[in-house]
Amino acid sequence: MSLRVTDIIESETPETRDLSIERWCAGRPAAELLAACAELEGYRRQEANLYRRVRALFFLAAIHRYHLPTRPEFRRTGRVPYDGFSRMLERRFEEAISGFLRAQDAQGANETLSSALAAAYHELGFQTLADQVRHTVRATRGNAWMFRLGHPLDQSLRVRPELLRDGDGGTPHPILRECTPVRMDLTHCGWSDIFFLGMDFPEGARVLNVSIDLSVHGRDVGPRPPVEAYFRVIDEPVIRLASVDLEATAEVRELDELFDFGRDYLGLLKASIIAAGLVPPGIDIAPQRVVPGDVVLVSGDLGRHGMAVMSVREGLGFESTLQSDCASLSGLVEAMLVVGEDLHCLRDLTRGGLAAALNEIALDIRVGIVLEQSAIPVSEPVAAACEILGLDPFYVANEGRLVAFVAPQAAEWVLDILRRHPAAHGPAIIGRVTDTHPRSVEMRSPMGGGRILDLLSGEQMPRIC
Repeated sequence: MSLRVTDIIESETPETRDLSIERWCAGRPAAELLAACAELEGYRRQEANLYRRVRALFFLAAIHRYHLPTRPEFRRTGRVPYDGFSRMLERRFEEAISGFLRAQDAQGANETLSSALAAAYHELGFQTLADQVRHTVRATRGNAWMFRLGHPLDQSLRVRPELLRDGDGGTPHPILRECTPVRMDLTHCGWSDIFFLGMDFPEGARVLNVSIDLSVHGRDVGPRPPVEAYFRVIDEPVIRLASVDLEATAEVRELDELFDFGRDYLGLLKASIIAAGLVPPGIDIAPQRVVPGDVVLVSGDLGRHGMAVMSVREGLGFESTLQSDCASLSGLVEAMLVVGEDLHCLRDLTRGGLAAALNEIALDIRVGIVLEQSAIPVSEPVAAACEILGLDPFYVANEGRLVAFVAPQAAEWVLDILRRHPAAHGPAIIGRVTDTHPRSVEMRSPMGGGRILDLLSGEQMPRIC
């Protein structure tokens, strides 16, 4: 029985599913390839699965671009309809494909039309992926405000005051430089796989990401972050993007353009802006708003992510299963923002845990923070694991927890919001901000004693994020 081209897409066996379209096309005449294109066209229009639909589009693009033109019996000349060409320029690829297929029925298949169809299918494949990203981002409640804005002037980006100062003699604003490791996906093709955003294929798939510093052997002293980003405020209502590596630039004047990843070659830069987030007007949760008297709350029990990762990495067998607290905080933050001006500051508790986050704020604005040890939620499995390993749970990393600084009159309100939200597990009021002992974090024990929670001079455990 001959293998149909759609069998490659739908097969459950790796031998068939991993077969390349080049191998399938080898030795088949033009008539059979055209029949396969018709089958794929009908298949991709009715298929609901994102992965399969996109794979069919790229199969169509490959057959029309690389395989049909090599068949000696395939006609070389034809005419591309102007209407289809216009739709391509307008990025209306579905309409362009329909026009090209009508022309193919009228003229007969030919290399000219196959060239146009190949371009349209290729672009539609990437447009489909971009639409899935847009849908995924829109579906998250915490991102809903992005799509109520039509122009960068409708919302205020907030930056540090130092970046807004004019230089001497009217020189441009200062430049912020950031370095970061490259993010790699070891699970799939070496880079983050966009299909996982659809969450529909493959079933049960897991993504394993790592952050990597790089160096050139014999040239560099040691590894360093390979990605550099520069940020400067300009006197125009536009977000201007530029990539040195790709020698490409783009200007974003409408916020919807950030989600058009097929528009240019700067999709990763746009994705980084989306991930970092644009701060909507009226929201100010910077550390500078923390004042003595503020109440300190955490959104849940501490240390689960760090200890879960360590137990797996080091092969430690505990009687109780340590489950990571990894979760998105966007919905939780959105729920807390209804408190308004009484919500002074939020900070996530990732590397360095609670102690690092609080020390950074205490040092930055020169206040003291007093915590009640008995009020800080730490689960029994985490406490037991930390005791065995000689670790302090207040320094262990979290991936789904935050600390909030709120005005005293709003503390119970915020606590009630946290208790009702599914992303918060065991929230609690754990301390207060004081004007005594500035630039320090003090932990008070149930017995009345106290100790200082300092910043660690090194890392308590290997980097996990």
